[in-house]
Amino acid sequence: MMGRFQRLLPDTLASRFVLLLAVAILVANLIGLAVLNLQQQRFDRQAVDDRWIARIAALVPAMESVDGSIRQSIAREASSRAARVRVGDTPLVTETARDSRSRFIAQGLGEALGREDVAVALLDRPRPPDTVSRPDENRRDRVVAVTIALSPRDGRAAWLNVTTRAEQQRPGPVAVD
Repeated sequence: MMGRFQRLLPDTLASRFVLLLAVAILVANLIGLAVLNLQQQRFDRQAVDDRWIARIAALVPAMESVDGSIRQSIAREASSRAARVRVGDTPLVTETARDSRSRFIAQGLGEALGREDVAVALLDRPRPPDTVSRPDENRRDRVVAVTIALSPRDGRAAWLNVTTRAEQQRPGPVAVD
């Protein structure tokens, strides 16, 4: 066994040094690729979060300026496949979670809206049965939940509750919204 390994190694010191450098460069490139991939995922997630911050920040002033029945129709129209917008009597989230993503979204919304009564948390929720194709597939979804207090209308407190999927699929080379 050792003889086979010895035959693969170069004979001269210079060629062994070149082999060592080549292996070191290969390892450094693999580490760089892993770091680049992690950064790309983080930037993708941050871009998605920034887009949702802008969308919610644009929605709140419209909700604040209308009555309760119109709020419901605005929430219905603002909902999409990726996000669910609801106006309710109770908050979905009461305080911002301690993870960095929740704090980032809460801070962005707080700055965009000029207020501090924003609560954000990552939650697990059961997936609808029709979306689970295999028995061993994960039956829970991770969602970002955002709650913002709206000014009371009709004598009732109202909360804007928004849920979006926490893990968005990265678009391919061409993404159409």
